[in-house]
Amino acid sequence: MLKLNKLVLKDFKCFKEAVLNFNEYSEFFADNGLGKSTIIHAIPWILVGKDAFGKTIDNIYPLDKEKTLIEGTEPSGELHVTVNGMDKVFKRTQLDGKIQYQIDGEEVKAGEYKSVVGMIANEKILPALMIPVYFGDNYKWQEQRDAILNNLKIEDTVLQKFEFEDVAFEIGKDGVDKILKKYEDELKTLKTKRDNYTGKRDYLTETLEGVDIDSSSEELVKQKNSKLSTIKELEKSLDQVTPLKQNALELERVISKIQSEHSNRIESVTLEIKSLEREKNTVGTEYKSKTTELNSLTDTCSLCGNKLNEFEMETQKDTIRKAIEEIKLRGISKKEEIESLAAKKLQLESEVVAKKELEELKQINEKIESITDKVDYDRIQLEKEELYKLEEQIKSYESIVKSKNDFQEVTKQLREVMEDYDDTEEIIDAIKQYRTDYAQLVADTLNAKLDKVKIITFYTQKNGEIKETFEISMDGVPYSSLNTAGKVEAGIELIQLLSEALEVNLPILIDNKESVTRKFEVENQVIALSVKENMILCKRYDDSDEIDKIVETCELTNTPIPENVQKIIEERKGDVVVQYIRAG
Repeated sequence: MLKLNKLVLKDFKCFKEAVLNFNEYSEFFADNGLGKSTIIHAIPWILVGKDAFGKTIDNIYPLDKEKTLIEGTEPSGELHVTVNGMDKVFKRTQLDGKIQYQIDGEEVKAGEYKSVVGMIANEKILPALMIPVYFGDNYKWQEQRDAILNNLKIEDTVLQKFEFEDVAFEIGKDGVDKILKKYEDELKTLKTKRDNYTGKRDYLTETLEGVDIDSSSEELVKQKNSKLSTIKELEKSLDQVTPLKQNALELERVISKIQSEHSNRIESVTLEIKSLEREKNTVGTEYKSKTTELNSLTDTCSLCGNKLNEFEMETQKDTIRKAIEEIKLRGISKKEEIESLAAKKLQLESEVVAKKELEELKQINEKIESITDKVDYDRIQLEKEELYKLEEQIKSYESIVKSKNDFQEVTKQLREVMEDYDDTEEIIDAIKQYRTDYAQLVADTLNAKLDKVKIITFYTQKNGEIKETFEISMDGVPYSSLNTAGKVEAGIELIQLLSEALEVNLPILIDNKESVTRKFEVENQVIALSVKENMILCKRYDDSDEIDKIVETCELTNTPIPENVQKIIEERKGDVVVQYIRAG
């Protein structure tokens, strides 16, 4: 139970200051454009931060008569209420773009503020319980349906009779549409499995038609084993060949190693000969150089240019001759070494290596050839071909045996799938019937609680399927086509329906009450705002300064204050207009 006692606005939109007190029924009058709707927007803004249309109010800062932002203002709204018998004061203030929250004069954090307000009613549903046009204008049809049906809990009545307990739990948890789609998808999967198993069963039926394998399979296995024994006996002598071939292979490795080592020795001698030949060529070059030097010797010293005597000349020649002789001896030595190595290489190349091993290998190969010559390869090949045919027949029979087993398994799986398919079809039919029963019960229950308003919750499609909807009308006119008065009247009926379902009682805020002629018999507190010419609701930023100037001018000129201005001044009574033009 929520009752509004007083609203205090400061620097809020067009109001410099407004103080409005509320009774069980309070109606306020003012001329058009003087802030009536602002009062309607301010109340939900203080509670949940949204206006009467469910939108965040961005332009709450006051403007002057020229529509210019007035600097240095701190818009605030203060709401004095009684909640379940306890008085509370909620205050929301905008400070430099940030919101400050107060409860009973103490500053609180946003979370605590929302939590306390949430104890009155859920933040999302609260405006729909206070403002008649909010539910119809701001909620999509699915939200309208959920807001009412989820709280009326009509669904529980039908689900209690639902024959599938697990499915009923799923519907209660996730909703009928989601669960119906789940089982329809499951049915499609089962249909695919059913078709696959049916195709496999038909194929196996055709494969096994006229086949009898019981009398021949054992006989074929016996024939196969007999063939294997015959082939083994024919190949028995070849068992002696295996170790001989292994010995031959080992000897080939030994021979290869010996021959490789011998080739390496020859290669080493060859390399050594080539090295000595290079040295011999170097010695020959030295010999030619010294011989040239001896032949070109003159009687002039190559260092000082002086003339040499006969003794000096002969001394130089002897020195060169000795060098030539020494070079000649080195050349002869290199030649002898090369000749010796060449003889060694020739000897190595003529040697027969691994003679013993080669002879042994020859004897082994002769034994292998002697044994294999006695084997009847044609007979063995013939027996193997017959064995291959027997194995192919056995494979064919094994395939048939497998097909028989597969047929039994596929038949079993098909039977299980068909059972699941039938069960799922039954569940789907039950869900569709539930949806029909539920939709009808919802329509009957809702419309029994309403007067002029009617709600359509479903319609039947051409294919017989039930299609959910939520269409509101009043006196046969769709909600979207109603005028303001009609929407207000319809909205009040819906508020009463929601209030009963939620077991809450919140004030109803009616704007443009002058357009509504119908009288409402409601237990809720009602706060209405109506148009009345030449009246100002509260002191406003865009009119007070202008009126003060007129009064000041009249006093200075000693002229009467205009009648219309005098009326405004009297009604204003300082800063605040007469609070209640009519109170009940």
